[in-house]
Order: sequence, then C-alpha cells, then structure tokens
Amino acid sequence: MPMIPASGYFPDFLTPQNRQYGGIESIIESVAGSPENVLRSQLDLLDRGRGSAWLERLYEADLTAREDLRKLLRDYHRVALAPYWNAIRNSVEADRAIRTRALLDGGVHGLLHSYLPLMRWTPPVLHVRYSVDQTLRLNGRGLLLAPSHFGQGPANSLADPALPPVLVYPAGYDRTAAPVTVRALGRLMGGTRASILIATETAATSGELARRVGVSAATVSHHLSALRAAGLLSTLRQGELILHTRTSTGSALVNAARPPGT
Repeated sequence: MPMIPASGYFPDFLTPQNRQYGGIESIIESVAGSPENVLRSQLDLLDRGRGSAWLERLYEADLTAREDLRKLLRDYHRVALAPYWNAIRNSVEADRAIRTRALLDGGVHGLLHSYLPLMRWTPPVLHVRYSVDQTLRLNGRGLLLAPSHFGQGPANSLADPALPPVLVYPAGYDRTAAPVTVRALGRLMGGTRASILIATETAATSGELARRVGVSAATVSHHLSALRAAGLLSTLRQGELILHTRTSTGSALVNAARPPGT
C-alpha cells in the first residue's frame, strides 16, 4: 500500500509496456525486475516519509524485497484477477469492438469522437477528463489507447512524459449483464440465435442484425435478450447507438462450431 496511495502519483514501473506478452509471469518479472535507476527515480516521487522499511529496501534494489514484490503480485493475481478473468476480458473485448466499429465508420476522427464524454476531440488536440491539469505533446509519437476493466472516473497516463504515450480509460461495457446460468444456456438452441451470434462478430445495432439475419426487429430483440442472459453477447450504448457484440465466450462458441481449416 505505501507504493500505491489512495490518490496521486504511483510509480510507472507498476504498469510496464510488455510488448512481448509471455503470460502473467513475464509481466511480473517486468515489474519486479525494473532497473535500479528506474526504481529509485520513481520511488523518489512517492511520499516515503511514512517509514515503510520494505519500500526502503526496494529502493535499494534489495533482492529479498524484489522477491517479496513478485510474491505479492502473484498472490494478487490469484485472488483478484484469475477468478474474474472472463468478465475482465469480455469488458475489454466489448470496448474494442465498439472502437473498431467507430474506426470503420468514421476513420480516426470517428474513433476519437467515440470517446465522448470522457474525451473531446478538437483536432489536433484530444481533451481528456483527467485528475490534474497536464499537457502531453506527442511530437510525432503514437498514442496507445488502453481500455481498463477497473477504470473508474477520469483516464490515466504515465507520469514520465519521456515514456511511450499511453492513455488508460474506463472500458465501456455492459455492467448490467446477468450471471450465466444453465437455464439461460438452454435457451440458446435454434438457428436464428446462432445466426445472430455469428452476425455480431462486429458491433451492430438491432436493425442491422435484423437485416443481416433476415428477421423482424422484434424477433432480433427477443433473441438478443437470451444471448445476453447466457453471457454470449454484450450490449453497449455508443452515443445514440445501442450496439451488440459477442463476448469472448460467444466468440469461442462460434469458433468451435467452424469446420476444421476455416
């Protein structure tokens, strides 16, 4: 807790840009194995006056303190992340589907406009609800937009402006989705629902799905309710649009049904 205060700055090395993803262990190692100069420069920005002996040992790059950090991260992953990984992945993938739809419909401008009201795009400036008054100049660098399942309120970025620019924002996902039950899964049988599930590979409105599948809007609405209850589909609002997209579970079901080699 001394390393992650309730508000204000926390070290950038806790959110590494692990481009070569090799599982949770590779990410843990990216954090715990941070270079000594990185540890010291970033921990210097913390209020370490509360006298955490462990934090002081980590500041000195003590090997035991680093191993403690590895164990803490593994334990946290086991307790707080692993049991809920499907929900976490679903929320991020649903947000990605919404942004992909916005990009396809309106290009980069459409994508950036899709973040209202959290962000406001007035070219060439992206105004973001943020906890402090700050200006980040990209100077030709790209900006990584990262949806966060745990995000609440304003967006966040790395404190060090020299690091590759990253903007973490709350994922827009269906927070009212009902828990999956055996009874709900039993309602899924039928060709129309299967067709709708296949058609939601990209985010679509109810009207678009009705045209794709060739049924009435009322029929689509009925089947969408069953698909949501079974955890196979998410429904999100994007501006005035209500869009539907498959969850990772729904995609896994569709992919499992594909003939080999397709």
